[in-house]
Amino acid sequence: MTKMLISEMDAINIRESRRVYLDKEIDIRKMIHLKNFIKRINEESGLSLVLIDDGSAAFDSLTKSYGMFSGVRALVSLKGDSEDQYLDEKIGYYGEKLLIEAVRLNLGTCWVGGTFDEKSKIFDRKPGDRFIGVITMGYCNNEKSFREKIISAAVHRKNRSMNEIYYSDTKNLPHKFIAGIKAIQKAPSAKNSQPVKLKYINHKVIIYVNELNEFDFVDLGIAKYHFYVATGTNFPLGNYAECLLQE
Repeated sequence: MTKMLISEMDAINIRESRRVYLDKEIDIRKMIHLKNFIKRINEESGLSLVLIDDGSAAFDSLTKSYGMFSGVRALVSLKGDSEDQYLDEKIGYYGEKLLIEAVRLNLGTCWVGGTFDEKSKIFDRKPGDRFIGVITMGYCNNEKSFREKIISAAVHRKNRSMNEIYYSDTKNLPHKFIAGIKAIQKAPSAKNSQPVKLKYINHKVIIYVNELNEFDFVDLGIAKYHFYVATGTNFPLGNYAECLLQE
């Protein structure tokens, strides 16, 4: 890719979930770029993400898709070793890293956890794999369709305020921490539940979820990636993970 791409933070700021795609194949150069990107992710994380050029069959069944998606072509199968205790979180972190790269390539994207046919023959599952979901990718109209707007209104709710996301023992919060909170506010989550919370105590940041829903640990990984992009500070794996935030 020779064209200058927007920054990851800019991509986070403009990202929207898109469910209606144009009947158009993704440019071969972008597909090669994404497949190489996935190869590096898999090598770093131990995951088994796969970019499928034509994943439309996963959304052919109205019973599964409820008509929420149309025109789907490319998608990424999100899976990994079922014995990996951090699999869900890794899928969230690295899946969002990949999704943001697709946004930088001017592609529409969407996290999908259940509204597709996960038994479709397009998915190659090896013994020991656990399949968590997919990310759809493709070209979209600049403006959301009427159907997309209706669906978005139905599945989304107002973002949590900053005060609902964190607890702190001081009012003098570092600029980086505030930037991290704002980035997490923009993180996608299952049913827009926004389960991730943080504590800031004596320069130490703690991030956690209450493990109430199926995709909470995926959402934790997504939030950790957004925090990293905004602050340059990475959390270790695990719930109630801690890091020191330096200005």
